[in-house]
Amino acid sequence: MYLDSAIIVKLLVRENDSAWFDQHVQGHDLWSSELALAEVRSAILTKERAKLVSVSQRKQVFARFQTFCETEILRFHPLSSEVVQHAGALLVSCHPEVALRSLDAIHLATAMQYPRGAFCTTDGKLRAAAKRMGVTCFPEDISEIIKD
Repeated sequence: MYLDSAIIVKLLVRENDSAWFDQHVQGHDLWSSELALAEVRSAILTKERAKLVSVSQRKQVFARFQTFCETEILRFHPLSSEVVQHAGALLVSCHPEVALRSLDAIHLATAMQYPRGAFCTTDGKLRAAAKRMGVTCFPEDISEIIKD
């Protein structure tokens, strides 16, 4: 299963739908782009600045993320020029119907280049772009998510 960065954050920091994702990704091989190595840390730092996590909690989350990486609970595909070029093509292919963001396009391009099962995201634009490209999203329907 391919996880976008926001889903990885849900596995590291308690959010409304974290328990649902904890349950539904267990037992799957989990993959993402190397891009997530920076994006996840950025999201956690943003949460700290917004006072949603303390400095101590942020350090614990960073350590847990490092463990995910070192133990290969989560594995990463390389961020290559081929992926970035494919992402650029996806931006054009989705325009103007889907206003796909560049980093999201990199995630989608990575998932398409290295198919690893469903593409796990809750981002509406990213889901729309994935469906447009014939990529299966997980969950199939966002309404399936049961929040804490």
